[in-house]
Amino acid sequence: MAPKVWTTFTAKKSNGSDVKLRIQDMPPERLEEVLNFFDDYYNQNNAFYKLLGVSKNPKAVQESIEGMRQMFKAAPTKIVICCMDNGDAKPEIVGATAAGVTTSKDNIDDFMNFNIKTKEVTELYALFFELMKLYDVFKGKNVDRYSDERGLAVSKDYGVAVLKELLNVRRKLCKELNVPLSAFWAMSTDQQNAAEADGWETAFEVTRDEVAKKLGVTITEDPATYRLVVGTAL
Repeated sequence: MAPKVWTTFTAKKSNGSDVKLRIQDMPPERLEEVLNFFDDYYNQNNAFYKLLGVSKNPKAVQESIEGMRQMFKAAPTKIVICCMDNGDAKPEIVGATAAGVTTSKDNIDDFMNFNIKTKEVTELYALFFELMKLYDVFKGKNVDRYSDERGLAVSKDYGVAVLKELLNVRRKLCKELNVPLSAFWAMSTDQQNAAEADGWETAFEVTRDEVAKKLGVTITEDPATYRLVVGTAL
């Protein structure tokens, strides 16, 4: 059976050319490719990833990829890819997002039920978990379950337009995942602009300096604030 196509659209590459794209369910056999894509464009561009120098340790890089794989297994997860709409049997992937489900009964430690060995990844998850504690989606939005982010990335040849389409599909996925809304921490200017363009609400915002002080680290990379954004189901 052919993967479900959620939307088709045209976007501009960084060189100015127009390209036809589609967002579809990820074929299972492309999982490893998607994991590597996330590492190239999601992990490597994350402020915490850079801060801790994860990319400088090959073992830490592999462990961070394994961490994503474990997250995909820990709870219901839906992965969609944005790819060329050119008739190829295996079209080039230019974007991807993974939407998981978190409930009020979940224990966050269950999502990382594998033996972490590297110092970098241990500290990486510690920072992420501290960030997640800053805003309680369950209480703030009066829900007992929601779709969280397990990955959101776009190739450097594209930008906000493709991110916006992926976020729009994330909202559509809510019905399939049986949740009322989707939420994630927008930690880049492109993510924040895409969320705003697709009508996501900023439920909580904190300055980069406040986060750095709370975590006992120094963060100098933009944006100046991080936003917990919420998109209602479509």
